[in-house]
Amino acid sequence: MTEQDRPLVSFALLAYNQERFIREAVEGALAQTYSPLQVILSDDCSTDRTFEVMQQMALTYAGPHTIQLNRNERNLGLAYHINHVMQISEGQLIVVAAGDDFSLPQRVEALVKEWRKRNFSSGSIYSSAIIIDDLGRTIPTVGGKDSSCIRLSDRNSEIFSGVYGCSHAWTRDVATIFGAYDERILQEDLIIPLRSCLLGSICFISEPLVKYRIHRGTISRISYLSYRDRLMKMRRYWIARLAVFEQFERDVDHAAQLTMLSADDETWLRLAMSPHRYYAQCHVDFFRSTLLGKFRTIFGSLGRVPVIQSAKWLVIATAPWLYGARK
Repeated sequence: MTEQDRPLVSFALLAYNQERFIREAVEGALAQTYSPLQVILSDDCSTDRTFEVMQQMALTYAGPHTIQLNRNERNLGLAYHINHVMQISEGQLIVVAAGDDFSLPQRVEALVKEWRKRNFSSGSIYSSAIIIDDLGRTIPTVGGKDSSCIRLSDRNSEIFSGVYGCSHAWTRDVATIFGAYDERILQEDLIIPLRSCLLGSICFISEPLVKYRIHRGTISRISYLSYRDRLMKMRRYWIARLAVFEQFERDVDHAAQLTMLSADDETWLRLAMSPHRYYAQCHVDFFRSTLLGKFRTIFGSLGRVPVIQSAKWLVIATAPWLYGARK
């Protein structure tokens, strides 16, 4: 197989205070069957032994992959961290993993196989995942979906649904053409795919290639938080969500300037994005407001947001103890 058929891939393992799980995560990275592979072990200034474990495993590794260690001098947060890792990565495909998840050995090989089928076109590729708990036990899940590929020409609003961030990979140009993304954004699983749709496609592989760990430290878990902490987390989440659409508006402007979009594509994108942006703005307004402001948001958005969401806001505003009762 020629060098063109096996391009250099960067496997970026991003970790922060994940000492308990990092050894298994690094083992998954180093066990990848694909080559040539640059493995980036990057720690976001952990306060535990996460980086020490990464460093030790890198020093004792004797396999075929190129290993690059990185430790940020201060805690940057996920957006800064990904932006920084993109600067030190060298691969044409960037495969991202978290320090508490485990990538199956065939993960990169399967992603490149799918990418090759698409003639190495630009965009995002992600896969299904096996859900596990903090002890590594499989958590049963229901449903799933078939492999698919979405392009801008499909006029499919699913592009605004994001991807499974735990199994995400994207081509290098998705980042280099548009530059670093807004660092208010907490996760890349929506903004990178939106950029991907401007350049190529968003492809999904039904084969599970990652073991995704759910535990108390997982970013998306809020059920164990107090009411006050829940509201603070939800406020931060929706500010970040709004920042995604503000960033994407700038990306669409940039793509239009580069004549990457037809007038019809640009019009459809802006119209399709509008309700998602409005929904995020309403959440920001609600969580930032006084009680009176919350009621203004609720009644001002009637007919434009789902009834169940209006009801939820009403509960949070008038009976907050019900929202915080389940932990």
